[in-house]
Amino acid sequence: MPVRVETRGRSRALQALYAWDVRQDGGALERTASLVWDDLAIQPEERKFAEALIRIVAAERAEIDLELANVTTNWRIERLGHIERCVLRLAAAELMQGGTPPRVVI
Repeated sequence: MPVRVETRGRSRALQALYAWDVRQDGGALERTASLVWDDLAIQPEERKFAEALIRIVAAERAEIDLELANVTTNWRIERLGHIERCVLRLAAAELMQGGTPPRVVI
């Protein structure tokens, strides 16, 4: 059974978010994502889906992190592991995008 483009796109977005989060060099998220995706030579349809999510995270990261801080009881956003933080940011971006049912995002 082939994997859906959206599933692969989420995976690519997560790879880019993780690479950016681990570096913590202050570079632009979109630039890091582009470099990661160029290295992986991903398919255009995957890239299109992933880029939309990355743009939301880049534009709304402060708001996303504030909302996550409000719901992560006893955990500061900085204390979360890289993967956990990236998955939560990615899910928040997809919910903000509004095209995917919340049940699917969760």
